Amino acid sequence: MVHASDVINFSQPANGYRVYSLEGILLMQESRKSTYLTAPAKSGVYIVRFLTSDNNTPVRAKFIVH
Repeated sequence: MVHASDVINFSQPANGYRVYSLEGILLMQESRKSTYLTAPAKSGVYIVRFLTSDNNTPVRAKFIVH
């Protein structure tokens, strides 16, 4: 489960996908059209923060898991 206090690492490679990972475990891949959850999580809404890979700026994001 992703908690609000967890740091989500963020990267955006050249293919245009945003990749969110937690301690090296891939959580989500987000394209321009859709978002893919790649790690198990309980249903709910998670407000998490992640650090952008370019300038380490904390950003808050809302993940909705159905």
